Amino acid sequence: VMTQHLPASFSTAFAERLDRHSAMAVREATDGEAVLPGHAYLPPGGKHLRIIRDGARWRCRVDDGPAVNRHKPAVDVLFRSVAQAAGGNAIGAILTGMGDDG
Repeated sequence: VMTQHLPASFSTAFAERLDRHSAMAVREATDGEAVLPGHAYLPPGGKHLRIIRDGARWRCRVDDGPAVNRHKPAVDVLFRSVAQAAGGNAIGAILTGMGDDG
């Protein structure tokens, strides 16, 4: 899973472009969909992406909550949810930052 500060008008095209150039299937996440091996998920522009535990699976949660550190989507929201859902089984990397997010 990943996040990028993008408005809704650019996020679909960004996911499609990444998908064309990646060995992984890249797509915008939809609320409730299972996180699958070999797939990468981006939040729709202007929405937060969270990961939750659902039994033995992880699922995407997409929501329109308030901006965090002036950003939506916010990497802080994503990282906190992954840490809560996966604990020590998670690895995170920040490739770049924006303001206080991350």
